[in-house]
Amino acid sequence: MDLFIALRFDKDNDGKLNQKEKSECMKALKEENFEDRFLFGLDANAPINDNKDPELLRNRTLQVGGKLVR
Repeated sequence: MDLFIALRFDKDNDGKLNQKEKSECMKALKEENFEDRFLFGLDANAPINDNKDPELLRNRTLQVGGKLVR
């Protein structure tokens, strides 16, 4: 969950939060309940891909900021 939230505040896409990005993230988490906008834990109900079905893998890939995240 930490990476998921951090990716939304990493404006320069360098893979880490600078001081300004970190302060914006902390403000959103503390004052605006930012994490309440999302549902977490739904992936636990996804089918297990024992047979390496490419269609299932494609459906479980998420694109965030131009980067593919699994």
